[in-house]
Amino acid sequence: MTFDVGVPWLTVRQLQGNNGPAAAYSRRMRGSKTEVSPGVWRLRVFTGQRRANGSPILLSKTVRAPERKPGAGARLADRELAKMVAAAEQGNVRTGTTTVAQLFDERLAHRESIGRSHTTVREYRRIAGKIIGPELGHIRLSKLMSRHLVRYASEEAAS
Repeated sequence: MTFDVGVPWLTVRQLQGNNGPAAAYSRRMRGSKTEVSPGVWRLRVFTGQRRANGSPILLSKTVRAPERKPGAGARLADRELAKMVAAAEQGNVRTGTTTVAQLFDERLAHRESIGRSHTTVREYRRIAGKIIGPELGHIRLSKLMSRHLVRYASEEAAS
């Protein structure tokens, strides 16, 4: 069964029971709505592809209807899916596995490629590896929050 969620290019399929994953994502399809149990919907939105291996990046959310009947909450799920698609279109979603340390490495490689002094790049690398890296390097950019930076800055100010 196919549902229209008010977005002309969006195709959404409802699968009955546990018949496997939602419909395959194509360039045309940006999201899917699957009823995984009565009144419980899994929403998924395609937000891009990973640079490393080309696998899809999917944003997922579970919506539960107030009633546990088959098909219940379909309109609520449609509204939430439309919000997720709109957020993905605007780039307001957090996805990815790149860490702060990987970002620093990429930026330093860029600095080298544009002709920065080797001494300057070496100093940047030292700062990133010894000062910032141990505190923030392991954090994924998609999970980095202002509280991480505030805590880091306050610890640096105290020392």
